[in-house]
Amino acid sequence: MIGVVLFVLILCICIVTIRMIIAPTLWDRLLIFNVISTKVILIIVCLSFIYKDIYFLDISLTYALLGFCGTVLIARFIERRDHL
Repeated sequence: MIGVVLFVLILCICIVTIRMIIAPTLWDRLLIFNVISTKVILIIVCLSFIYKDIYFLDISLTYALLGFCGTVLIARFIERRDHL
């Protein structure tokens, strides 16, 4: 069952990556970056469940924090660039 979930998550990442290539604006690409980050966090949590190791949860929390900070920083950069 978990294998099916991992397959679907990886398939979603592949589909969204294709969408990222053809995205018309930087804001769309930023949103897709956030979606990919969320899917990777879900994959890490699934791996924690498979291996029954709680250290993967720490890694997923760290990755979530870095993904959030990265999204906010890139959004601020794009917003300031549009005003110049």
